Amino acid sequence: MTMQGYKLFTHDFRPPIQGGEPAFDGSTPFTLPKVELDTGDKECSNGWNFTEDLATGFKIAGLWRTGRPNTVFIVETEDWIKRGDKYRAGQLTIVRPCSETEIENGIEKFSKVFGEFA
Repeated sequence: MTMQGYKLFTHDFRPPIQGGEPAFDGSTPFTLPKVELDTGDKECSNGWNFTEDLATGFKIAGLWRTGRPNTVFIVETEDWIKRGDKYRAGQLTIVRPCSETEIENGIEKFSKVFGEFA
């Protein structure tokens, strides 16, 4: 069964938390290389991490971690596990960039914790 979710990258397509080399060149669709998927209980471990909703992605990776805005993509996978509030997979296909409306909705949901200041 295919699952769809959200994956954030830096403005130059690097993993926002781990850093390193760009994961891809920004073109879609793009299938990321297979990596070892740790199926253990750790919340953070080996695999491509992604979230089920965009607000959770913003909570984990931030909006401007490097001083420039993160990029957000819709991803799909056949193999995944859920640990905590995120998922990880041995391989992801980056389907497309999120639309402006999807990003606005994610920011709105993420900002609800600020109450009247959202």
